[in-house]
Amino acid sequence: MSRIRSLTAHLVISHVLVATLSMAAIFGVLSVVSNVLSNQQFNRDVAVQPAVEWRFGQPDRGSNPVVKGIEIIGFGLVISSDSEVLFSQGDTPCRTGMLLGDCAPDLIDLPLEVRNMNVGGIDYLQSIFALPDDARVISRRIPYNAEPRLRLEGLIDVTGYVPVALIFSVAGMLVALPVSLIIAWLWVRLQTRRIRKVAQASRAFASGDFQARVGELRHDMIGRLGQQFDSMADALATNIDGLRHLAQRNAELAREAKQAAADMERARVSRDLHDSIAQQLFNASVGATALPDLIDRQPDESVHQALNMAHMLETALLRLRRVLVDLRPDNAS
Repeated sequence: MSRIRSLTAHLVISHVLVATLSMAAIFGVLSVVSNVLSNQQFNRDVAVQPAVEWRFGQPDRGSNPVVKGIEIIGFGLVISSDSEVLFSQGDTPCRTGMLLGDCAPDLIDLPLEVRNMNVGGIDYLQSIFALPDDARVISRRIPYNAEPRLRLEGLIDVTGYVPVALIFSVAGMLVALPVSLIIAWLWVRLQTRRIRKVAQASRAFASGDFQARVGELRHDMIGRLGQQFDSMADALATNIDGLRHLAQRNAELAREAKQAAADMERARVSRDLHDSIAQQLFNASVGATALPDLIDRQPDESVHQALNMAHMLETALLRLRRVLVDLRPDNAS
């Protein structure tokens, strides 16, 4: 039981650590990814701004636009299908009504794409995309790659990938710790209950309850362990029943063999009694019957006959004693 409790504690701690660290890593990565996606969305918004202002009839703007308080360096053009400038914005010599080949011939026949490029040692993000009325937008801006910033009024104000990711990671750990603790405890408690069931079945089987089974139906590691135990218990129970039947059969055979040995011994004693002792007693009986007449007729011969009869009786008595000794049990005194 103490081992199962120790296993429960280890499993809970390990699951809580894994869940907490995983959640911290997820929060940290999400903070970085969200900042990258935010920068990309900002750059897309800047790229489509010339089209928005043109749609609303705004005049050309020679200065760089300011979006969300940030000055965007570069230019943006809206070009018609015949390469006429419909709208211009930012640092560019092109103005409305001019032909693109006259003011910026290097922008003619550029494919629709979004790519990074370097012009005069400065990195730009160039975006060229089509509008529904066959017009095109050409935007070449210095990309906005601001580092993430986390600001809570009066509490915290940090900027940078590492600090912000660290704060989000700590927040993720604080959120994940109680939730993972509860989930890990419930899950581990269920698993240890299944392990305890296997242990109880094994102890019952070892104590002689050969009908004890786990009855596990799941197909995970613990389930396979319980199923293997049940299979082993079935095989052992079958072997034990076979051994019991074999022991009973051996006992029956032993009794039969003992009875057969006793019958053979009685037959041998019967033969001994009949072949030797009974024959001698019969001869002595015949001699005793004829002894009175022999005494009257031949006294001397009758004495000799009486001695022979006594010798036969003594021999029969000795043989009878040997038979009785053979019949006596080994533990008889």
